[in-house]
Amino acid sequence: IVFGDWSSDVCSSDLAKESFSVGSISSLEFREVQNNLSKAYNMLINARYLTKVKETELLLLSGQILK
Repeated sequence: IVFGDWSSDVCSSDLAKESFSVGSISSLEFREVQNNLSKAYNMLINARYLTKVKETELLLLSGQILK
């Protein structure tokens, strides 16, 4: 399952890193970008897990998996 394009999020993180290194953003702003990327990635992992759980439930209900 593919959920969106993560390259843009990683690019945002790289841009924030560069901005921080030249002093355009504060360490707090940089940390906020890092936290947002981490939260988004965790949401993706959770969505993939829940999708797999529901897929397994459907297979059980349809009799394609025996208990």
